[in-house]
Amino acid sequence: MKRREILGFFLFCFLSLSPGPARAETLTLEKAIEEARSKSLTLKQSMEAVRGAEAVAAEQRTYLLPSFNLSGIYSYRNGQTLGSPVPSPDTENDVNTVALSVTQPIFTGGLLLGQYQVAKLGVDLVRAYYDAADLDLVLNVKNAYINVLRLEKAVGVSRELVDNRRKHSSEVEKRVKAGVLPRVEQLKAEVELAHSEDGLISADNGLKTARSVLNRLLERPLDEEPALLDLTPEDRIKDESLDNYYLSAQKNRPELNAVEIQVNQAEKNRNVARSGYFPQVSLQLAHEEFQNDAFDSDWLNDQQVFLTFSYDIWNWGRIKNRARSGDSQLNQARLSLADLKRVVNLEVKNAYLSVVSARNRIETAQKAVNQAEEVLRMQSIRFKEGMATSTEVLDADFALAQTKTDYYNASYDYFAAEAVLKRAIGQR
Repeated sequence: MKRREILGFFLFCFLSLSPGPARAETLTLEKAIEEARSKSLTLKQSMEAVRGAEAVAAEQRTYLLPSFNLSGIYSYRNGQTLGSPVPSPDTENDVNTVALSVTQPIFTGGLLLGQYQVAKLGVDLVRAYYDAADLDLVLNVKNAYINVLRLEKAVGVSRELVDNRRKHSSEVEKRVKAGVLPRVEQLKAEVELAHSEDGLISADNGLKTARSVLNRLLERPLDEEPALLDLTPEDRIKDESLDNYYLSAQKNRPELNAVEIQVNQAEKNRNVARSGYFPQVSLQLAHEEFQNDAFDSDWLNDQQVFLTFSYDIWNWGRIKNRARSGDSQLNQARLSLADLKRVVNLEVKNAYLSVVSARNRIETAQKAVNQAEEVLRMQSIRFKEGMATSTEVLDADFALAQTKTDYYNASYDYFAAEAVLKRAIGQR
């Protein structure tokens, strides 16, 4: 076997075994949402807020449990006793003391328990905020994804319009040279072609911007251009009555859940404020070991039990005003909840009407596209036969591009309206 044949054989084996070029990534809406949720810095910040609230609740719980304190004191004195009415000789002594105490609140009028309950509700509150941020992120990703698809179609329509007008301009130029059409018709065709090319540039720039927005939400480099899988009618939301959407929103919206938690917190805070009307009782057990002469005398011990009782007899209405403030905050929270429920219902209704409107526009726009295609076909035939002007063909071509744009806008407006409706009822 010749050397050239051997080298060719090894080259063939290498090319056969080496992996082919990587396929372009096709990104679906579901993958985009999951990627954004896994990388979102906003969600990570919200999760840290949850962890912080859990730590606060854990701290508040410790105040309900007994606390243990270990202390030690070493004191050294050399000289007369300070403040003694009887002169005393200079003395020198040192004392060691070690004390262990246990303190347990017995009754606080609901103060400690209320504070712990408020802290626990605070955990639920920041979790509701996390859910709301999650829904907002999903909606933003959907809108960005849909906008990219919309602008891809706009670029396609603009490119098709440019191609058609280039062909038409070439045909007009031939007829002008043949003396069939005046020079002005060629100039009109060239002007319209320039306008179409300018529109294509604008649409392409808009598409690049839309892709950058999507990449920002996915925490990707802004210049990436992944291929997006188009949405289909199967991706549409299940049709339900407006009343069912109202019920879903009242049940699932995290904003409503958050305000309901704030109402509960206001109730607990009111009870905490009223705890000042009750006495504070605690129990303390203490055991002390000490040496009157450090390191030279034996250790002695002492046990003590303290039952502490504290009650404000008069504080110039401080507790009363604090309780009144708690009542006011509770009423504010309840009114805020009632108002938010009405706002949510309004959002649901507006989103529902947008879905219905977009659905109807799709059917109308599809009919308009079919009609515009037929008009362009007829005008093109008439132009070839000398029965239509160049301007009529250009107008028909532009009308087709406009109706296609309207159709795509209606289609993606429908998906965008569905995304808003899902957000309004608390669904991803």
